[in-house]
Amino acid sequence: MQLYEEVLSYRDEQVDPVGVARILTNQANALGHLGVLDDATERLQRARGLFSAAGDTGGVEAVDELLAEVAEARARRAGA
Repeated sequence: MQLYEEVLSYRDEQVDPVGVARILTNQANALGHLGVLDDATERLQRARGLFSAAGDTGGVEAVDELLAEVAEARARRAGA
């Protein structure tokens, strides 16, 4: 995950919000696969806000799908 943080340090959210949102989405996806669901959700929510503010409906839809997957993983974990 350190690599994602390093890449984010080179991006300016004010200059390239969609680029930052994409990195956050990728990082969150990796975190979700590792089972770090709270951190994944936090990053996805931040990415969703950036995509939404930029008018990137495709980005919002992609994040919403990932948020649904995280919610399913959370439910499975609670049922186990």
